Amino acid sequence: MFFTLLRLVLALCIALVCLAVLTIWKQEKIIFPGWIPDDTGANKGPGAKAHRPNDIKYTFLTTPAGSQVETWSMEANCSDTNRKNIPIVFLFGGNGSRIESSYASMRFFKELCFDSITVEYSGYGRSTGKPSEKIIYQDVDTLLKYAQKTIPDFEARPKVIQGNSLGGGPATYLAQKIAPDALILLSTFSSLPEAAADKSFFYSLLTPFIRHTFPNQDRLKTLSNTCIILAHGTADRVVPIINLERLIKSIPESNKTSVYRKDGVGHDILHAVLNDLRTSLMACPTLQKNLK
Repeated sequence: MFFTLLRLVLALCIALVCLAVLTIWKQEKIIFPGWIPDDTGANKGPGAKAHRPNDIKYTFLTTPAGSQVETWSMEANCSDTNRKNIPIVFLFGGNGSRIESSYASMRFFKELCFDSITVEYSGYGRSTGKPSEKIIYQDVDTLLKYAQKTIPDFEARPKVIQGNSLGGGPATYLAQKIAPDALILLSTFSSLPEAAADKSFFYSLLTPFIRHTFPNQDRLKTLSNTCIILAHGTADRVVPIINLERLIKSIPESNKTSVYRKDGVGHDILHAVLNDLRTSLMACPTLQKNLK
């Protein structure tokens, strides 16, 4: 009996060590499954073939790491000719999505009379480079500088940031920088190690080895006077809804917070909350006059 138990313990230890090695060695591919290595040649960079919607504008920007990242932007559909009144929305997608997945949100905000802009993370889609938490923040900084330089009256205009799933990481990072009028987090985790620990006991043992943390909960604690909109599906098996509860607890009372728990909805929540987003954005004092 003793030796049987000992063999079981040893087997569990070996399995844990193997998982730890795998986590250290392959975690970029696990955390960033949308990453396509640069060895695909012609499929990367400004010269790559692409079929883009006719109503978006695109360009490639060079980041401090040397990556060339693709950006999309779309102008509002409204009669207001004073651009100072039109909000700017920054969109950040999930870890398994491509820039094309932001198109539905861009169309939604276009009809609300908002301009929008997004970036394909380094290594994703046609963007060159390799993703990491640090590199994604560099992508965000590059997008912000581009927006400040090219969008008329950028500083004076209302701003909204939306992050979906892992996109909540770059969204909260940017929110600390520009203090937006509204921050939207869809199916977002409190932090990546906490989200991993929610999966199982074994994953919780591996959290010390996770190099990319995306501390959204800690960043929310620093925000004030912002309309914060949180939405999560009760059937989300990718990022369990307990992450939503942790995010709620971290938000200071000075913010105006709207929370939507969608019964039976999984991780892909956008289309289930479009009407809710519109309602909450209309309740933001600095955005009410802009909504159609």
